[in-house]
Amino acid sequence: MTLANEGYIYTYTIATIDIDGKKLEKPQIYALIKFEGAHGGIIHKISETEKVYMGMKVEAVFKPPSERKASMNDIAYFKPAE
Repeated sequence: MTLANEGYIYTYTIATIDIDGKKLEKPQIYALIKFEGAHGGIIHKISETEKVYMGMKVEAVFKPPSERKASMNDIAYFKPAE
């Protein structure tokens, strides 16, 4: 099954500290992204915006082709869909 590059934010959180408990220079947004026709979703970083909301349409931004390894990690982040 192939999924579209677009999904929607089901829920999200804004992190202000890193995994070691240190304050982040800039808050990071992470969201559970769901896709039409698929069960479950993926958790990934949201960039190119400071405002998010549940139900917001987002699209994947991929790493450059030379950095891809044919895995889910090829997605650099998601951004608002236009």
